[in-house]
Amino acid sequence: MSTLALLDAVDLPEAGGRPHDGLARLAERAGGGDRSALGELFERLADELYGFALWSCGSPDLAGEALAALFARLVATPDLLTRMRAPRPYLFRAVARDARRLRARRDRELPPEHAQFLLAEGSEPRDASIALEQALSRLPRVQREALYLRYFAGLDLAAIGRTTGVPKFTAASRCRLGLRRLRRLLGARP
Repeated sequence: MSTLALLDAVDLPEAGGRPHDGLARLAERAGGGDRSALGELFERLADELYGFALWSCGSPDLAGEALAALFARLVATPDLLTRMRAPRPYLFRAVARDARRLRARRDRELPPEHAQFLLAEGSEPRDASIALEQALSRLPRVQREALYLRYFAGLDLAAIGRTTGVPKFTAASRCRLGLRRLRRLLGARP
């Protein structure tokens, strides 16, 4: 089974399927104080943002906390939204940054054996989902994030670059290397 087919077969968060044009206007309305626009922005992007935060930090609790913190910050300082030309990449960057910060804080406070999101190295995978989860947890964070943005959030390479703050070619390299490593970890042919 190919790596992409395996990714398709596993029940992971998917992009909402809605077009993302109009997000800048929605963000502008929300920045102007329209709470319903902020609610609509949350409804349109929450699943994708949560999924990206989860892939960034590996913990469902921390991903949810990061998403909540991001939207609480947007409620408290709505003018952030009016300055965004491209709200989607900004929101992805912000939620991932918050999730990683929360994970780092938790990891400083708890011993490593309490990191619940890591699967035991020697455990036998019961199905493709567990095997994929194990393989993804072993990828470098930047490759894992690039793969999420490409295959689950549906961003093109230029948008991945803007989201992660790197050139388009670096984003392409991270996707290519991440897929290659994922295939190797899953025992598939490169």
